[in-house]
Amino acid sequence: MPTIGLFSRTALPALRRLMDLSAARQRVSAENLANVNTPGYSRREARFADELNRAEGATIDPVETRPGHRASGAPEAPSIEVVEDPETLGEGVDMEKEMVSLAETQLRFAVSARLATLKIAGLRNSIRGQV
Repeated sequence: MPTIGLFSRTALPALRRLMDLSAARQRVSAENLANVNTPGYSRREARFADELNRAEGATIDPVETRPGHRASGAPEAPSIEVVEDPETLGEGVDMEKEMVSLAETQLRFAVSARLATLKIAGLRNSIRGQV
């Protein structure tokens, strides 16, 4: 979904990216938990710190979609590298570590969603002329 000019100057694009990245990490952790008893399975992790840092500092350049109209380009899909965790290579999956990772990721997603909700409510109030 393209980010229109009204929202491109807010924190909404970065919050959206953070929620997308959190969802990807959640999927990888769920896969690890599903394979906790699989012999020879190595824990995997989603690495996206570089992607998140890039998203936080990114600027969105407007593009002309039709004559006289300018809108921001759609953000790129997050590139998330799923790799075997070098610290636990060949050791399998530590269920406790995965549960902690799931809880942290769920908290990040919830906070991002709440901040996005508050930003949208603030924009709605501004449009209506409310303080």
